[in-house]
Amino acid sequence: MWIQAVMLLGISAVITFYFLNQYEQSKKLPSPKNVLQLMQKLQPSEKKFGKASEKQIEQWLAKKMRHYFDDVETQISMGGREKIDLDVGNGKVGIELKLARKLKSRNEVNRLIGQTTMYKNRKYNQNNLIILLVGNTQTYEQPHVQELKQIIEKEALFFYMKLT
Repeated sequence: MWIQAVMLLGISAVITFYFLNQYEQSKKLPSPKNVLQLMQKLQPSEKKFGKASEKQIEQWLAKKMRHYFDDVETQISMGGREKIDLDVGNGKVGIELKLARKLKSRNEVNRLIGQTTMYKNRKYNQNNLIILLVGNTQTYEQPHVQELKQIIEKEALFFYMKLT
């Protein structure tokens, strides 16, 4: 009787180990393509995030990404005072998040262009830097956002997360 119980426990342990191993392997490795695919699936609402701060959206996005990827960190130092908003997979993908409604001044636009260049030169130089703008449809259609998109796309991946 006890031999059957030991064998059953052993088989249970093997099955558990197998499924845990399968689960770990099923987590996708972070790549710019996988991160962009995940961001496309997210549907943040304007009601909840229309007046949210960049920090609040950053925390929400990090939480969502941690369900899908291992090693998602926020506010990673890029040397000096500069910090990238999200790092996925210890340098595999960097995400700099900006609220589109805050990019109305030329100074803010120029700062983002400078951050893009700096982050690309310092760490994310293998087409693995994503500039994420968050805003509503009207903001996306603004000429200065479209111009910024054209500039950024020469240096990094650009993604606009529309609030629904």
